[in-house]
Amino acid sequence: MLKNCVFIVFILTFLTFCDKTGVGSLNNGVYAYTAYDSAGTKIVTGFLWLEIEPSGSISGHWHLYKIAGGATTGPQIGAGKLRGNREDSNIWINLNPNWVDNNVTLSGKIKNGIYKGKWIYSGFPGVISWGTFIAVP
Repeated sequence: MLKNCVFIVFILTFLTFCDKTGVGSLNNGVYAYTAYDSAGTKIVTGFLWLEIEPSGSISGHWHLYKIAGGATTGPQIGAGKLRGNREDSNIWINLNPNWVDNNVTLSGKIKNGIYKGKWIYSGFPGVISWGTFIAVP
C-alpha cells in the first residue's frame, strides 16, 4: 500500500511539471476521480490521467480504488488504459477499451474544467450497475 501511495505522489509531482495544453476547458493532466453508486454513496476514488488530441480523441491511464459500499463497481478498480472522445462539452471515456464485455464507461460534460456525469458498468446482459462521478484537475 505504501508503494502505491509513493507511486501516485511521484506521478502527480511529475505531471505538475508537464505541459497542460488541451482542447477547450479540458486540459491534459491528472484528474482526481470520485465515483458514487446510484444511491449517492461514495464508492471509488483515484486518478485519471488524460491526454486530449486536437481531434477530440482521448487516451490515458487510470488508477482507482474501492473505498466503501457493496455496489457492483465493475472493472473500475485497479489500473488500466482508457480511450475516449470529446465533442464540444460532451466527453465519453471507456475504462476498458480492448474488452468486448465487462466495460465501464464514463459519459459526462466538461464545465469550468471539471468533468462530471454518469458511469455505467455493462456487459452482454446490458447495464449491470451505474452511478455518478466527478473528475477534478
